[in-house]
Order: sequence, then C-alpha cells, then structure tokens
Amino acid sequence: MDHVLRDVAESDLDAFYEHQREPEATAMALFPERDREAFYAHWRRLLADDSSIKKTIVRLRSRRAALFERLTAAVDEVATVYAGLLEVSATARTMGVSLDDTEVGAVNDAVTLLQITFAELEADAANLPSEDLYH
Repeated sequence: MDHVLRDVAESDLDAFYEHQREPEATAMALFPERDREAFYAHWRRLLADDSSIKKTIVRLRSRRAALFERLTAAVDEVATVYAGLLEVSATARTMGVSLDDTEVGAVNDAVTLLQITFAELEADAANLPSEDLYH
C-alpha cells in the first residue's frame, strides 16, 4: 500500500508547520507562509471542529518496505561473499597460496550498499513522527 490516510493529530502540527514554511510549498499553494502562532491557532481550530474531516497521508510505508527488502538482500549478499572468502582463505592457507584482493572489493561494495541503505532508512525515519515508524 503506497498511501494511507489517517486522522490528523496535534503531534503532526510541527511537521505541517515546517512543510508550509518551505519556499516551494508556499509557491505551489499560492498562499503565504503563516507565523508559528497563527499556524497553530488555525490548526487547533480545525482540529476542534468535529464537522470537518482532517486527514493526512502516511506515504512512506512502501518505501520503508522496499528499503528493508534491499537491506535484507544486501545482508544476504555480504554473508554469501564472506562465507566464500572464509572458505577460500582457509583453503589457500592450507595450500600455501596467496589470495587476490578482488574478493575484498566485493565485500567493500556490499558493505557500502548496507551503509547507503541504513542511511536512507534513517533519513526516512527522521521525517516521520515517532508513532508512524511502525505503521
């Protein structure tokens, strides 16, 4: 599911406030940025009005799932390469043969992929209210 609607909560207001301050958002909305006090007063009035529907989009669920899939694949790749390196290393040592460094490059590539994936997960998590991290 790419997008899910949920009720707006007061805990969302900080993120909403920051979004409406972005110059691109203000230009697209053709509505001037509100100062903090006016913004919160407006939203608190909206939240208190039971006659209106207030929803927000939870949109990162599928992105997080895709990132976790990539992370799992990267971990599997690292484990496979590492197991192969251990096997080759043990065999080489018993035969007195020196190893080529290309296997080390493969491990480094896999570790870099893991680091990138973790950074993307952290960036996504930082942009969500804490209660949405597991939805």
